[in-house]
Amino acid sequence: MAEIVQLIGPGILYAAAAVGVSHLVQATRTGAVYGFSLTLVIAFACFIKYPGLRFGTDYAVATGTSLITGYIKQGRLTTLIYLFNLIFTFLFVPAAIVLVTSGLIKGVSGIEMGDVSMATLVFLSSAIILITGHYRVLERIIKALVGIFTILIVLAVIVIFGKIEWSVGQFMPPVIDRATLIFIVAITGFMPSPMSAGVMSSMWICAKAQNTGHLPTSEDAKLDFNLGFATTLLLALCFMLLGAGIMFGSGAEFAPSSGGFANQLIQLFTQTIGGWSFWVIGIAAIAVVYSSVLTVVDGNARFIQISLDHFKPDIHEKLG
Repeated sequence: MAEIVQLIGPGILYAAAAVGVSHLVQATRTGAVYGFSLTLVIAFACFIKYPGLRFGTDYAVATGTSLITGYIKQGRLTTLIYLFNLIFTFLFVPAAIVLVTSGLIKGVSGIEMGDVSMATLVFLSSAIILITGHYRVLERIIKALVGIFTILIVLAVIVIFGKIEWSVGQFMPPVIDRATLIFIVAITGFMPSPMSAGVMSSMWICAKAQNTGHLPTSEDAKLDFNLGFATTLLLALCFMLLGAGIMFGSGAEFAPSSGGFANQLIQLFTQTIGGWSFWVIGIAAIAVVYSSVLTVVDGNARFIQISLDHFKPDIHEKLG
């Protein structure tokens, strides 16, 4: 067991990046609005994306370099196209995750603080961890957070399982209207993660190799990634079960914002199970989104650093 814990790393970081707001909010909302009727959609999205997401792992092990380096080797145009493609990710995704995290921390802890102030603290704490601890500390923290939220979420599902109404309505295919089609497209994009997560996996494999002094074997890397990928699928289904069990058919009007919906999930779960369960679902939710903050900020920073290192010679030539 200890050997497996030492072996895994980049795959668990991938799981932390994937199981963030997308799972906590979108997978839960799937169960809350559509019951179990979109289970196959989630499973199909995970199945069809698996080869593309694992490619980053395979590439890094085979070449000893990240996918970013591979794109750069294809030429400046390829690199610029990919950079343009990730502008949205760089500008909006980390900010959105930080805001949801700060909202959850305030909701669970009861701390009265402005949204901007709390979001700033969340971002600064992640920056300090990453700057001072580098990859080694990041991996240790993420392993702990993923372990905590996986255990707590599975426990939450076990607790709620007996209260799920296993009616035909839970499994009835939804009416395919415009809103449903948009939702299906969105959930397919979110589950288990955007394809760009494969790039992060390749960078983390290279970072771990620099830390340990050697690349993992192909078999070890596949085991690591498969464990992380299986975790994302398991937790997607768990969150969907939570949504179906405590929110589907409840008549409640669900909050449109991600942070509001997540806090609503915690409140409804506590009302259904009892006050003792508040900290179970609350800590799990915070661990989910904070682990996503750490991994997304780290992955984006690594991408920027690799890209800048590549363009530095050209910049120096122009300045000189």
